Amino acid sequence: MNANSSSSTRGRILVVDDEPAILMMLKRLLQPEGYEVQTAPSGREGLNAFQQGPWDLVTVDRAMPEMNGEEMAAQMRNIAPKVPIILITGFPNAVVRPELFDAVLAKPFRSAELLQSIAQTLAKRSGSIGQIPQAKMAGRNRH
Repeated sequence: MNANSSSSTRGRILVVDDEPAILMMLKRLLQPEGYEVQTAPSGREGLNAFQQGPWDLVTVDRAMPEMNGEEMAAQMRNIAPKVPIILITGFPNAVVRPELFDAVLAKPFRSAELLQSIAQTLAKRSGSIGQIPQAKMAGRNRH
């Protein structure tokens, strides 16, 4: 589900969640704000999309089948450590490895909270665009 590409985008955001309604809601919220948004319905698909970067920011759900958000974030950090990652979770106190995330947003959240979290996270990481180093990409297996 690729967003329309635009040269005037505020940034490219990958949204990973196993709930289709959340994916649709986040895409509808972020696109009018000027973000290019791609969605992925699972951790594995999200990781594959991540490898196709570059990304300016990634949001991940914590509780997903096959690969949870923390497992996905650990792998993303190995690929492109400077890409900001926001964890969206219904269980913020259950996060085992908070150091993997630039921000943690508890569900339910207000749209303004998400937009503010994204803006603050991008501001902290400005100048560190999410380029995947070519050396890391060369040895990656495609699933």
